[in-house]
Amino acid sequence: MKIKKICVWISIFLVMLFPFNVIAGELVKEGVQVVVPDDFISACEQNLPPVAISINRHEGTVNESNTESIRRLNDIRLKTNDHASEGDMLGLTLAQLSWEYNVMYRSFQMLEPNIHCARPEIKVDMVVINHTVYIAKELPRGSCEYEVIREHEYRHVKINEENFKNYAKKLADDFQKEFNSKIYYGPLDVVDKAIKDEMQKYWGPFIERTTKKLEKDGHNLHKSIDTPEEYARIPSMCSGGITRIMNSYKQQ
Repeated sequence: MKIKKICVWISIFLVMLFPFNVIAGELVKEGVQVVVPDDFISACEQNLPPVAISINRHEGTVNESNTESIRRLNDIRLKTNDHASEGDMLGLTLAQLSWEYNVMYRSFQMLEPNIHCARPEIKVDMVVINHTVYIAKELPRGSCEYEVIREHEYRHVKINEENFKNYAKKLADDFQKEFNSKIYYGPLDVVDKAIKDEMQKYWGPFIERTTKKLEKDGHNLHKSIDTPEEYARIPSMCSGGITRIMNSYKQQ
């Protein structure tokens, strides 16, 4: 039995789905069942490295905006279903996540019949985009009122950053659990399609579940900042300056 080692990189963003069937050392190729020899299965299990998952977080810088009005921040809050309580918004913090992944698989080949075995190595990029602190333009930059709201909003930034960090680890753990020591068998093109199929099948639902859990946990954490006590404290700051700004806005 002749075996050679092959490494292949595949970058996956949008992929087609290809059905593929592997059953206990057997594979279906063009409607014909082909038996994978036991010694080849044993060689694959012994020599293929374990499935590897790596998560790279890219958080970038936090942007600050002082160009939106209180009215506009109210509108943004309603459209984004933000965590903040009901009331007029002097500040708002928003962030978005982008997910991308690349897959490398290490493959061994049995030359006759032409069968490969492979385990994936998955690299995921979790990119935080548009992490922005909005402070209403009615609060002049550098003023006491501006700094009070800014300090409050950066507490939300810290929660976001911790939440993203925790979910990067959860992402790695869940992927490791899902793929574990799975081995794919077949001709190289079939293995390639099978890995893409598996990733596509798992990736979309997983991201949806993870994002919902991330939002739910984040919502609860942000509520620990946006308390009745905090909303009672802020208007008293800056010798009543924040209260005067809010009263002026309501009279418009």
